[in-house]
Amino acid sequence: MRRGWTVILLLFALTAVPLASPQTIATAASMKALLSVQPVDRISLPISNSHRIALPGQRYPLARTEYSIGRTAPDLYMGRMVLVLAPSTEQEAALEELIRAQHDPGSQFYQQWLTPEQFGKRFGISQHDLQQVTAWLKSFGMDVEEVPASRRTVVFNWNGGAGTKRVSCCHAQISDRWRDALRQCY
Repeated sequence: MRRGWTVILLLFALTAVPLASPQTIATAASMKALLSVQPVDRISLPISNSHRIALPGQRYPLARTEYSIGRTAPDLYMGRMVLVLAPSTEQEAALEELIRAQHDPGSQFYQQWLTPEQFGKRFGISQHDLQQVTAWLKSFGMDVEEVPASRRTVVFNWNGGAGTKRVSCCHAQISDRWRDALRQCY
């Protein structure tokens, strides 16, 4: 009788263990390839203010002319401005795959969270590109306050007295606006 139960238990244990299919092995290999993505240098030339591309949809919705009450003073201090840096398409795809795997209980990466430093090392911009961006900001008199460990943003200050440099940096005037009894700058 004991032997019979042992055979049944053994058969049950063997059928309950999923065997790795070729598709599972291929998925694991592609996941490891995606997760091994590293930042690459994407800024190959010095940043030039003569070559600009306007990105559609980047204007704050309330920054409209009907709310304008004139230009801001050129010596206005604007602190803690944030420049958001976009990842490469490869980094974005790898990050989406990692997030999916971190939430899949069957994945080896289930709940394997990254530290901000690990995130920046994989999914932030390269050190070279970060140096290019911060040097460009500094060339206009901006103070780089912080580069978070994620390496996806740069926090900087627009100093009072740097108004003309601010305009030439952004190719835009900053106006005071009134909206719902609040004075705002856009």
